Amino acid sequence: MIDANLWRQSMHRKGLLLGSCLCGILCAGVILGQAFTLAGILDQVFLHGGDFYAVLPELIQLTVLVTLRFVLQALEENLAFLLGQGVQMDLRQAMLQKIAALGPVAMGQEQKGQVMYLLNEGIGTLESYFSKYLPQLFQAAVIPLLFLCFILPRDLLSGVILLLTAPLVPFFMMLIGKWTGKVNAKQWKIINRLSGYLHDVMAGLTTLKLLNQSARQREKIAQVGEDYAQATLAVLRWAFLSSLALELFTTISIALVSVGLGLRLVEGQLDFATAFFILLAAPEFYQPLRTLGAHFHTSLNTREAAAELFAFLDKEELITEVTMDRAQVPMVELRHVSARYPGSEVSALQDISFTVAPGEVVALAGRSGSGKTTVLNLLQGFLKPQDGEITMQCAPAVIQQRPYIFAGSILDNLRFGSENLSEERILEVCRQTGLAELLRQLPDGLHTQVGQGGAGLSGGQRQMIAMVRAICQQKNLILLDEATANLDLLTEQQLNRSLRQLLQGRTVLLVAHRLTTLQLADRVIVLEKGAVIEQGTPKELLGQRGAYYELVRKGLES
Repeated sequence: MIDANLWRQSMHRKGLLLGSCLCGILCAGVILGQAFTLAGILDQVFLHGGDFYAVLPELIQLTVLVTLRFVLQALEENLAFLLGQGVQMDLRQAMLQKIAALGPVAMGQEQKGQVMYLLNEGIGTLESYFSKYLPQLFQAAVIPLLFLCFILPRDLLSGVILLLTAPLVPFFMMLIGKWTGKVNAKQWKIINRLSGYLHDVMAGLTTLKLLNQSARQREKIAQVGEDYAQATLAVLRWAFLSSLALELFTTISIALVSVGLGLRLVEGQLDFATAFFILLAAPEFYQPLRTLGAHFHTSLNTREAAAELFAFLDKEELITEVTMDRAQVPMVELRHVSARYPGSEVSALQDISFTVAPGEVVALAGRSGSGKTTVLNLLQGFLKPQDGEITMQCAPAVIQQRPYIFAGSILDNLRFGSENLSEERILEVCRQTGLAELLRQLPDGLHTQVGQGGAGLSGGQRQMIAMVRAICQQKNLILLDEATANLDLLTEQQLNRSLRQLLQGRTVLLVAHRLTTLQLADRVIVLEKGAVIEQGTPKELLGQRGAYYELVRKGLES
């Protein structure tokens, strides 16, 4: 009835959990006192002819108990709410840290729609587990025992009836839970599938329109939505039936106690005050169990979400810290490095070694799948090597093949990683690289607002901004994943001029897909199937007429 992972997570907020349970138990004690006081008042007034002043102390006591009950209930609910919100915050923070630790390589293998749904709605479903079900579970274990301690000494028969019927409530809950587990699992799988499917459709909407497939996808979404609706109705059906069964069972149990009390009261075997006290206490005896039954389906609904959440949190992390050694002569050094992507049996890199000296421009060349991008992933810490060692003198600035531009102003994007840089210095870098020409064409210059992903900018403009952003970081080491691979010839020539400005006085390791980029390199390393097969200056490699010569001859078709 308690998920081990969720229980460990609640222990980070155990003070709130303990406080909520304690308030609930104290409230139950107040309810007992309230029932006892009310029974005494009615006994004095109706059977012993007591007047208002005779029962005034009891009335004051009853008022205090009612007020205290209200305060404890409010405090219990508030602590439980804070518990649920706090655990949600802890889990979201843990999941965001895991996403950062997994890195873009591992996250590229995940369905983004499902991850986003888990981060938001999935964790959101756990709130009621911590704020309602878990505190109520402990209260349901303690409060009935507390009531029995007061009822059994006063009326053994009523106490035995309550004692025998109480365990049947959790028994029925577990029985119903076994039946409904598969229904809840099916509902969770459908909503996960729907979330991932919607994300894929939105990401590929342009392609679907061009292929005239948007109407067909709409029908598929409607079908998945209908499946989810049917699964939800099935879960609700079981929830209503179980609630009905529990309510009927507790009502019959209370009726048995009431009939027994009435008969013995008529026969003179019980006094009125005791009988009325037990009659008031009996519904409250079952109330924690009834409330637990109402929240039991919450625990079933969260089971699948919790399983998927903690499975995600337990994923192997690929992010690694690359060794920084400022005393070592090479700017970058790989020694006998081998690497493999998760889920793949084939090594992406096999025992490669090379160095990049300070101020040197080195290009990685090779066909698609030869291991060029894997080298960059390793140097950025996005992938862990299986063997070997990587050393760098400093952290690199990175220019990706498809850089991401955030929603906001161009100035905000250029300041990422160099927040303290003045606007004047940024303008100076823009003039050096040619970005100033672009800024003059925009209505607000550096302060021009762009959309998410650089909406409103061309591919060349986004690459130019990425280059200036790298220069503004003032790093001596640049990792460049061919910035001109997807650009037209004119834009490529303009960016290559900016690249020459970028490379001056810096150490650069670049992935090359085009001959024009290779011409910027002092040395070329040729990869094939994850291994270094050639390296040397472009002129030397061309003279050897080997793998590099073939790549150049074929126009670097990769």
